[in-house]
Amino acid sequence: MESTPARGQIWEENNMNERTIHRKADSEVENRKGAETALPAAADGADLPSEVETLTAEIQVYKQQAGACIVEIGRRLARAKELLPHGAWSAWLAEKVEFSERSAQNFMRVAKEYSNPQPVADLGLSKALLLLQVPENERAEFVANSHEVDGEEKQVAEMSKRELEQVIRERDEARKAAEAARADAETWKNTADAKEISLQNAKKKVRESETAAKSAELALAEARKLSTQAETAHEKEYAKLAAQYAELEGKLKAAGEAAKAEPIQAEVVPDEETLQKIRAEVIAEQAAAVEAAEKRAADAAERLEKAKNPTALRVSLWFADVQDLAVKLDHSLAELHNQQPETAYKFRDAIAVFYDSCAAKMKGK
Repeated sequence: MESTPARGQIWEENNMNERTIHRKADSEVENRKGAETALPAAADGADLPSEVETLTAEIQVYKQQAGACIVEIGRRLARAKELLPHGAWSAWLAEKVEFSERSAQNFMRVAKEYSNPQPVADLGLSKALLLLQVPENERAEFVANSHEVDGEEKQVAEMSKRELEQVIRERDEARKAAEAARADAETWKNTADAKEISLQNAKKKVRESETAAKSAELALAEARKLSTQAETAHEKEYAKLAAQYAELEGKLKAAGEAAKAEPIQAEVVPDEETLQKIRAEVIAEQAAAVEAAEKRAADAAERLEKAKNPTALRVSLWFADVQDLAVKLDHSLAELHNQQPETAYKFRDAIAVFYDSCAAKMKGK
């Protein structure tokens, strides 16, 4: 914990500071005597009294010390606040150092932000506080540069508090406007990019639609071609089946008539029992022949009936193609199994699911 100096020590330090100020003032006076720019002359044309020169030099020294004092006061206020019990800060400020909390906060802020007290000495506490609105890494450049105030270029040291407030405010507003402009530009850029992407997507969809339309036209042409081929095949199949049916019907009729008219020829007349047996066998054979002929005729009639319906014929043709493809698929799966068993199993599972789905649909219909 820092020790508090005694009153005698403080008095001695003040005397030493006073002597130091006078020495610095004397040195300042000597420097001014050799300077190229002299002080303005008095109204009567005579030089200013030497005491005025001394006072001027002392004022400059005090100004330098004032900046350091402000920083040191702020540091000590911050330290005292750390050491005081909770709740005692405000009372201590009012009773012991006669500071308001706002003034104390200003001193402490300056002490924290200005490690070098020279800007505070040159500008004063009010301007130093205003400059805290400028980021620390930009503050030195801001102070060194000239700024336009009501159409006139001025340094920060030449400005009044009101003028400095105006310059800082205009600077912040200009920055905000620049940030807003950059944000607007970015928004417009993003909007333009989004519109460009939408346009490209639209063009892509148009191309896809055109491709789909061409594919549909090709599919329609192929369907028409297949329909024509199916109708031609239907007509040929119908004519073929009609001819087969007529032929079978003629053969069946001829076989029946022959069975009725043909006598049993035998060189030796058998006995009655043998004759009955032979007659039964002949009748059975003829009946079997008639039944077979009738079955062929029925099959031909069924095929002929299907041929009369183009849709039924197409279903029959497609079904035959499906059966053929199923056989080819089975052979290909067998070959794949020999090469890549795991892949073949995956295909078999997928095909089984497809077959089950087709079977369920067929049963549902």
